[in-house]
Amino acid sequence: MTSGAVDVVWYASFGSNLSRARFLHYLKGGRLEGQDIGHAGARDPSDPLDDRMGTIAHQLRFGGESRRWGGGVAFVDPAPGTGRAIVRMWKVTVQQFCDIAAQENGLAPGELEVDVAAAERRGWLDV
Repeated sequence: MTSGAVDVVWYASFGSNLSRARFLHYLKGGRLEGQDIGHAGARDPSDPLDDRMGTIAHQLRFGGESRRWGGGVAFVDPAPGTGRAIVRMWKVTVQQFCDIAAQENGLAPGELEVDVAAAERRGWLDV
C-alpha cells in the first residue's frame, strides 16, 4: 500500500541506472541494445522531476548474472557504514516509483505497491 501523504520520492539508483538514458526506459518503456526483453514503462511516463548525484554510506556489491542482459548485477549492502556507493537520485512520483520497482523485480507496472511510509520509518525497504 502506498502512503497517501507522500506524493513524490527520491529514488536512489546505482549501477546502470546512473545513466539517464537507461533509467528513462523504466518510465518511457522500450528495449536497450543487448537486452533480451524490454521494459513496459510506467503508467505515468513523465520525465523525473529532478535528479542529483550523491553518495550513500553503503557498499556496492556485484554478484550473479542478469537474465535481461547476461551481465553482472549490482546490489547495495543494507548494513550502513559498510562503505560508500555513488548513486543518482531521481525525484519521481510514488506511482512511478512503484512501477520502477515492479519492473526491477520482473513485474508489470501496477503489480506492485510500495509502502512508502514503512520505508520512511525503517530507512529502507526490501521489495
